[in-house]
Formats: sequence, C-alpha cells, structure tokens
Amino acid sequence: MMLREHFSAELVQLQVNLTTLGELVKTATRLAVEALLRRDNILAGQVIENDTVINQLRFRWEEQALQLLATQNPVARDLRVIAAGIHIVDDLERMGDHAKGIARISQLMGDNPLVCPGLPLDTMAQKVCELLNLALASFSNRDANLAGVVGRRDDEVDEMYNRIAAELFEIMFSDRGKVGEANHLLWAAHHLERIADRTTNICERVIFVCTGQMEEIPGMSSRLNSHK
Repeated sequence: MMLREHFSAELVQLQVNLTTLGELVKTATRLAVEALLRRDNILAGQVIENDTVINQLRFRWEEQALQLLATQNPVARDLRVIAAGIHIVDDLERMGDHAKGIARISQLMGDNPLVCPGLPLDTMAQKVCELLNLALASFSNRDANLAGVVGRRDDEVDEMYNRIAAELFEIMFSDRGKVGEANHLLWAAHHLERIADRTTNICERVIFVCTGQMEEIPGMSSRLNSHK
C-alpha cells in the first residue's frame, strides 16, 4: 500500500512539472511575439536565455519518468501516462525552440520598423497559446473528447497563417526592398504554426492515454511531413 501511495505521489508530481513546463512555453511564445512587435531586443534576449530553463526542466522530467519506470514497473494506464508524457515534454521543448526562433528573428531585424505594423501575429500567438492550454488541460484531466476537439482546431491557426503569408507575399511582390523583412515575419508566423502542430501531437497522446490506441487527428500527418 505504501509503495502504491508513493507511486501515485510521484505520478502527480510528474503532472505538476509537465504543467509547469507548458506554462513556461506559453510565456516564451507570448513574450517572443511581444518582443518582435514592440521591437524590443532586450526582451527577445531574455526569451532566448530562458530557453535553457525549458531545456533543463524537460531533461529533469525525463529523468524522473525513467526512474519511475525502472523502480515501480507501472502497467496499463499508468504506463501509458508516463510514455505519453515523455513524448509531450519533447514536443513542449521543441515549442520552446520555436519561441526562441521568433526571438532570434526579432534580433536579426535589429531596430528596423515592421514592414507591416498591422500584421496579426499577436492574435495568432494568443490562439496558439489558447490551444496549448486546452491540450495540456486535456492531458491533466485525461479528457479524450477535449483532446479531439482541440486537435482539430489546429485548422484555425493554419487559416491565420495562410492569411498572414498572403499579406506578406503581396508586400514582397510589390516592393523588393521589403523582401528581407517580410521574409523574417513570414518565418515568425511559421514558428507559431509549428507550435500549433505540436499541440495536436499532445492531443493525440492524450487519446492514446485514454483509449490505449494511437489515432491520427485528421490532416495532421500530412502537415508534419510537409514541414520536415
């Protein structure tokens, strides 16, 4: 009985640490876009520096999970939770890399003003963070229905990305002097779109935890393959 209670407490702690990692990623995403839009290179530098914290927390989580697997020999759903968690923290760490990528783009642009000040990157970032928050909630609550709904909402982010890309391509075609800056902004939007894709990965892992079956959320595999 004591061993089971210890295992349950360790599993709860893993969940808490995973949620903390998700919060750090959401903050990094929000601040990276804020730095880009405000042309705040000091803030961008902080996002880049703080990515180390995300990386360290990811590796520490994996060490704790592997230790639990080795010492407690979990089975059935508990095993699926840990296995899914290992994949989820990997996706979260990569999302942090995308946020860092946006911050680096901001620094590359220096003090230059945005070629398209009204570009809705902040709205896109809010949507991405909303979906990530819901995906993490679906994991915490073991809610496969919510995971399925959230995963399919990735299309909303794709539509925003397509609108932003179209606007930036129009700028590139009309003024060759703005191609470089417009391309930087396009890559920033691309980073946000990839974060949303990885949010769908999380939702697929939640469905696995709840059902014991790996299911692709429609349209996901083709999008991931197109970005390899």
